[in-house]
Amino acid sequence: MTSKKGIEFEISIRAATINSPDQTNLQVLWIRGPKKIDTRVKQVKDGKVAFNEKFQMKTAMEIGDNGEVLPKPTTLQLIETDSKKFLGECILDLAKYCATPETSEKLKLEQCEDDKAYIEIRVRAKESDDTATPSHRGSITQRRKTILQQDNTDIQSQRSNIRDDKEEQKLMNQLENLLNEIDLQRKQNQKKQQEIEGKKQSQNDQYAHLSDIDKDKLIVLDGQIKNKKDVFDKMSVKTKELESEAEKLKQMTNLSELMKIKMLCDKTQREHDQFEKEIADFYDIDRFQL
Repeated sequence: MTSKKGIEFEISIRAATINSPDQTNLQVLWIRGPKKIDTRVKQVKDGKVAFNEKFQMKTAMEIGDNGEVLPKPTTLQLIETDSKKFLGECILDLAKYCATPETSEKLKLEQCEDDKAYIEIRVRAKESDDTATPSHRGSITQRRKTILQQDNTDIQSQRSNIRDDKEEQKLMNQLENLLNEIDLQRKQNQKKQQEIEGKKQSQNDQYAHLSDIDKDKLIVLDGQIKNKKDVFDKMSVKTKELESEAEKLKQMTNLSELMKIKMLCDKTQREHDQFEKEIADFYDIDRFQL
């Protein structure tokens, strides 16, 4: 007839030695029945990878009739995490460590391409009244992974929100600048329209007291003034041309030619003076007493 004894184990996965390329990502799984506990992922350097992780558990060990602890095998597996490749395994029999408070050893990896590969462990064991198995390392690791994944998701979401906020702010600034330009153009157009309306109103106010007949006569007078101004401008141009010719002829020694030029200039000057007098008289007329 068998009995049970509670044992508390502390199992340290210290390192693994295997012929794998540097920076290969490896992980150790501790498998006990349907339960799995995993170490953190570590990288190979010079054919060795250091884990230095501890697993703790309390379990009920069965004691045989002869007082010996019955075997309770568990498995340590070495896995290449990137490719999920199985690299080897070794048997970890908990019964072997119950009688000794602390044991360190190297467990050879079976089913491994490297026949010299092994896992270094240290096992501490002590009796315990509590035989219930607490939450193991795998659950903690899984919770840690879930938290890290959630944190990473939150960070990515925050980064995305920051990018969205920056893009939105950029678009808002562009829109605000565009609205300011439109508003400025609208104000300028309003100002021009007001100036046009003001000129129209001023002209309407100037002629408001006139009758329709007087307004028609005023239009005729405006036309006559324009014609007079056109003639005056032409005469001014002609006078300037003659003065220019006179300057050129000052060097001439022929007296008769000089006299002709002088007479022509005098005639032009008289015509010009007469025309200026006509213009002055025309503008002295009270245009609104028709």
